[in-house]
Amino acid sequence: MKVWTDRDGKRIDSTEFLKRFKEGVVKTSPLQQLRLQMWSSTPIFAGVLWGLVITFMAKTYWLTLILVGVLPIQSITFLGMYQKYISLKKTEDLIKEANSIELNGGGN
Repeated sequence: MKVWTDRDGKRIDSTEFLKRFKEGVVKTSPLQQLRLQMWSSTPIFAGVLWGLVITFMAKTYWLTLILVGVLPIQSITFLGMYQKYISLKKTEDLIKEANSIELNGGGN
C-alpha cells in the first residue's frame, strides 16, 4: 500500500489521497481549467507543426494534407481558449476589485 505525506507532514493512505484529490479537482476554477487546456494544447500544436515538416521531408503528402487540415482547427481552438482566458481574467480582476472596495468601506 502506497503512503503519501500531506503538506503538514502527516502520512495519508491511498483512500485519503484519492478523497483529497477528488475534492481538489472539484474546486478547480474555470480560469485554472482554461489555463491547463491552453498549456496542454501547446505540445499538440508543436507536434502538428513538427509533423508537417517531417511528413513533407519524407514525402508522405497524404499525411501532410491531413496535418494541414488540422492546423487551422488547432489554431482557432487555441485562439478561442486564449480569448476566453483573457475575458475570465478580466472578470475575475473586476470581482476582486469590487470585493476590495466593499471590504475597505465602500470607496468613501
